[in-house]
Order: sequence, then C-alpha cells, then structure tokens
Amino acid sequence: MVQQRKSHRFYIDSVLEGNFLNNEKFLVKDISQDGLNLISNFLPFIGGTYRLKIKHKAGTMVIEFQVLHVEDAGYNAKEDGIIPMGVLYSVGGKILDLDESKNKIIMSLILGR
Repeated sequence: MVQQRKSHRFYIDSVLEGNFLNNEKFLVKDISQDGLNLISNFLPFIGGTYRLKIKHKAGTMVIEFQVLHVEDAGYNAKEDGIIPMGVLYSVGGKILDLDESKNKIIMSLILGR
C-alpha cells in the first residue's frame, strides 16, 4: 500500500540547509505543511525519529522528524561546502512536534518570506 501525502509539497527556491543533531548535514528539497524531503549523505533508519536543526532567515528551528522513506539519490562528486562528497539519499518524513510557532516558520518558508 502506497502512503499518500496529506499536504501538498512545495519546492524551496533558496538553499535551505540544516543538520541532524549528530552533525550530519542536509538540504531541504521540498516542504509541506507537516513534512520534509531532505537530501543528505547520512542514511537514517526508516521509522526512526531524529532531531533536525534547520537554518532559516529568522534563525534556527529544531524539530522532531520521523523518517518514512529513504531512497538513493545519486552521488555528490564534489565538495561544495554544504554536503560532503559521497552517496546521497532522499529522506522523506513527517514533523512530529508541529506547533503554532513552527507552523508559522514553515508557512514563511513555503511563501518565500
């Protein structure tokens, strides 16, 4: 059974970076009202819960994130300062601790403000 998204996904125009609290870096590929899709060279466990730190215009947001799917996304062949060289993974999941303040930040990211 294929899991359907509850919310529409929005692609991020600007670079939105962050890191797992184990200091593995990621880029946000797209965002929805209750979830994220990340690109990283860190391979998390499906079903695992991780704390993420996301840098945005107004500061930093820390969220609880549950991984729902992981797939191979290619290979990063050059050191670009954000994600180290190596195998890349597309990591999708949902935000577990969504509250009003985090929802406002997510909406500002979606709207590009």
